[in-house]
Amino acid sequence: ETANCLSLKPNTLGSHLSNHKEGDRLGQTPEATIMSERATVCTASGVPLVDAASTSFPCPQCSHAIGRSPRCRNQAVAWICPECGFQGP
Repeated sequence: ETANCLSLKPNTLGSHLSNHKEGDRLGQTPEATIMSERATVCTASGVPLVDAASTSFPCPQCSHAIGRSPRCRNQAVAWICPECGFQGP
């Protein structure tokens, strides 16, 4: 027996996207955010970002490079942008 949550009627899958114009990218802000450089250390802990699971992304407020070590990401350690003071999880 098929679970009800997996059954979809034809042509209804994209109906929740009807408010978007053709060509819009979902989940992105209208203006591109460009980071000047990649972070080399975790913003929260100062640990060097050498692990493949580490990441670097632009601060949502000022685009300064924010670094996250795997440990800080997994434990949702708060970080503070050193440039503008924005706080993130």
